[in-house]
Amino acid sequence: MSVVKEMGISHSEFFRLLPRAMVGFHYHVSGGKVRVSVGDRSVAMELGPESVRSIAAMRLPVTKIEFMFSGYTDAEAKAFLDQFDLHFRRGGG
Repeated sequence: MSVVKEMGISHSEFFRLLPRAMVGFHYHVSGGKVRVSVGDRSVAMELGPESVRSIAAMRLPVTKIEFMFSGYTDAEAKAFLDQFDLHFRRGGG
């Protein structure tokens, strides 16, 4: 199973926040790729090129990230992504 997410984040910010999202997981970073091992299952994350989205005078970083799940059911992959998203969610106000 493969999922592509477009995140409003730079590569440096992604890798700064990644350890917080990976608490309890064994993972390895190599360049723009992250490999997560969970028993006999795995998740590979591959970061696409960093780009910028312009909205009026505002410029926001954007990175597409592909998640490739091996050995996960659809429900388990969704649960992983939901937990992952919690650590990258930004609040405003």
